[in-house]
Amino acid sequence: MHEIEGLLTRNSFDVCLIQEPALDGKGVYLFDRRPYRVIANSPKPKATVVTVNPTIGILSLQQLSTPHIAVAVLTVGNLRLTLISTYFQFLEPNQTHADALESVLDVVSGGVLVCVDVNARSTVWHDLFTDDRGEIVVDFVSRKNLTVHNLAGSPPTLRNWVLACLDITLSSSGVRLEDWSAAHGLTSSDHAVICFHITQNSAHPADRAYSFVKYDWSKTNWPEFRKNLRDHIGARMTELDSPDVDASASALTDALKASCETRMNKARIRRLKPSPWWDKSLDRELSALRRWKTRLRNAKNAFSERAIRNYYEKHKQRFKVNCFKARRSFVTDTGNEKPWGPDYNWLKSGGVRPSQSLIADPQS
Repeated sequence: MHEIEGLLTRNSFDVCLIQEPALDGKGVYLFDRRPYRVIANSPKPKATVVTVNPTIGILSLQQLSTPHIAVAVLTVGNLRLTLISTYFQFLEPNQTHADALESVLDVVSGGVLVCVDVNARSTVWHDLFTDDRGEIVVDFVSRKNLTVHNLAGSPPTLRNWVLACLDITLSSSGVRLEDWSAAHGLTSSDHAVICFHITQNSAHPADRAYSFVKYDWSKTNWPEFRKNLRDHIGARMTELDSPDVDASASALTDALKASCETRMNKARIRRLKPSPWWDKSLDRELSALRRWKTRLRNAKNAFSERAIRNYYEKHKQRFKVNCFKARRSFVTDTGNEKPWGPDYNWLKSGGVRPSQSLIADPQS
């Protein structure tokens, strides 16, 4: 703890998130008697947030904090960021800690930064392999759409009788980090000291919901539409000639939208009902599968792509099997009870023979 304090003083750090801090009778050793602000929820916390710079605003969210989770809101100018320091106890199920952290993320808004000792290994944060505890954390990270900032090629964050990557830095999509590094030798701990700069919090204020509009162009008078579009573009020529790409794109979008509103009819959108065997658990699985597909598409290198693809294929296979089980259960239960009910209507719908709609083996 003395070594950590020396690092904070010499390097002018603003905030420090600590897992497994040394304790004394008053709380977090050394920092409980210095001019620092310590945010923790218990006399014997496993995680804490320490504010070093007195000029920044920090608000403790005690109602969300637990002995293993410390939550605070950092405010500097226009930057508002929720900081979470958490420790996944090694002798306790990782699912319990992941669920607790997820419940915190469900109620906070804006940018979020999480520093966590997960006591789990995964190739997603560039460890050599993935264990069962790592699978749980990876599922949680994917479900909450968090970014892992650990860099490939960095030293393992733990060095004792084994080399492992157990400490990870996570953030929501609107938070930008630079100069992330993990270094040993700065303290006598077997865990590396992880440092980074927060450069921007560009999370959208309220994640505005845009209404989806579909136009029917089958009866459009195209000469009139083109004339109308030229008029709208001419009225926005100043914005379109702007060197700001975003402003030009916005002006062009507005011109197209105005022309469509004027010269086209809106198409009726038929709301598709889910299949009668579909349930909320399959909804969650499908959402997770889509997130993995997005991560696979955005993989930064071949190593990440290989690791993410393994998870994607595993989730995809599990989803197909669960869909098969749900369909089979539905057909068996409702078919025996009401042979001419929803089962029969489902099979005969769509103008195809029932044999073409029967449930296929997920392996085929």
